[in-house]
Amino acid sequence: DWLLERIAQANADENRVAAGSADQATLIPEGQRNAVLARLAGTMRRVGMSHAEIRAALLQTNRDRCRPPVSPAEVE
Repeated sequence: DWLLERIAQANADENRVAAGSADQATLIPEGQRNAVLARLAGTMRRVGMSHAEIRAALLQTNRDRCRPPVSPAEVE
C-alpha cells in the first residue's frame, strides 16, 4: 500500500513539474544534489527497498528535483 501511495505521489509530482508549477522548496540545488540523493538512498535502503527500486526512485528524483540534474551515471 505504501509503495502504491509513493507511486501515486510521484505521478502527481511529475504532473506538477511538467505543468511548470514545481514548488521551489522541493528543488535540490547544485552543491546539494549528491548529498541529498545519497541521504535518500540510505533511507530507502534502511526501509528495505531493493537496489532496482532505489535506482529508479533516485533517477526520477534527479529528473524532477535536481537543478540542474546530474548525469544518470553519477546517480548510479
